[in-house]
Amino acid sequence: MNPASGEMVTGTREDALVTYHVTEIDARLKDIVQPLPESIFRITLCSGKAFVLGSPFIPVRSRIETTMTLCRFSIEHSDGSGPRELIE
Repeated sequence: MNPASGEMVTGTREDALVTYHVTEIDARLKDIVQPLPESIFRITLCSGKAFVLGSPFIPVRSRIETTMTLCRFSIEHSDGSGPRELIE
């Protein structure tokens, strides 16, 4: 990922009686990469805070968009708890 090119946005969405936590991540990549399988991600922010997004039961699906000059990586993930902060 290109440093400081990413953005992480979290929020909630209600569906009937259930509230989902939605996390969106978008970033420019330094190199072209192949699409990733369903995964669990560790996200480290510029501030040094780290989060885990996804679980074995609700993995994250990512998208890779490539043009002639740009490769973008994006995630939109919904679950019941949202990203979990890692305490080190």
